[in-house]
Amino acid sequence: MEEHGPEYGQETLLCIAKEHVQRYHILRKKSKKLPCIFLDTYLLNLKIWSLEKYNVCDPYILKQLDIFYPDLVLLCTPDIPWEEDTLRENPKDRERLYKRFSLEIKEYKWDVHNVNKANRANKINEYVRKFISKV
Repeated sequence: MEEHGPEYGQETLLCIAKEHVQRYHILRKKSKKLPCIFLDTYLLNLKIWSLEKYNVCDPYILKQLDIFYPDLVLLCTPDIPWEEDTLRENPKDRERLYKRFSLEIKEYKWDVHNVNKANRANKINEYVRKFISKV
């Protein structure tokens, strides 16, 4: 994405998804002794991004979401300040997108915890510790 900046197409999102899945599996093989792997982005981001921008999502992404799912999701609330960079879009539509992510996560029935500006560091620590203690 960084090489394309805002000039990208739907096929770019599919390439990102495939690379994401491939790298996850490589990392999983290399780190069998680790209780978990932390990702700062996920296939759901690509699904929603694709639906927002193109009104369609590639079947590969949808299929991978059904078989390759997170054990824990930490969803940042929109009260955390938006910081501009060349890859971010929608600075003024964050509340709607947050609600969309929340609904999608509920539909997938994933374990989710909301993290807001006030409790971000403490809550992330708490949720991660609880999760690791179960693994």
